[in-house]
Amino acid sequence: KDGSVYWADVHTNVAQYLGKPAIQMFVVDITQRKKAEEALSRSEDRIKSIVSTSQEWIWAMDSGGHHTFSNPAVEKMLGYRLDEIIGHDVSQFIHEDDMSTVRHLLSRCIKDGVGWANLVLRWRHKDGSLRYLESNAMPILDSTGVVTGFQGSDRDITERKKAEEALRASGKAVER
Repeated sequence: KDGSVYWADVHTNVAQYLGKPAIQMFVVDITQRKKAEEALSRSEDRIKSIVSTSQEWIWAMDSGGHHTFSNPAVEKMLGYRLDEIIGHDVSQFIHEDDMSTVRHLLSRCIKDGVGWANLVLRWRHKDGSLRYLESNAMPILDSTGVVTGFQGSDRDITERKKAEEALRASGKAVER
């Protein structure tokens, strides 16, 4: 009546009215739902843009340690294309001497339903060199609270680690 536009869900049904064919209509105002869907879509687009342009490696993995998501930053950081990371176990990329730490950590985090912060691990770059990545993650929980995986982000701290090692080798104290 006031000229505003709204979204409606319209349901029709053929019926009889006073012995004559008629159409029965149900009209439901879904304007608020459509506005919420549009806001959610804008928010998802914003998050996708941030994730895809981030220089940090943003990832997800299942509870078995297989990557289920990765943003493009992994290629610059470790040299692997997305299809070389997604679906593959972390043990293929983490330095073998760090794997016992990873297995123990994953087991504890799954049992306790927690993530981790500032975990430094050595990762193998596709070219064979090592990279130090600092990792932060949160658990992914199903509707019953069971951990089904983890999602997080890693940043390359290789240059910082090399500088710390050089300082240590020179006999100077390293502060953090």
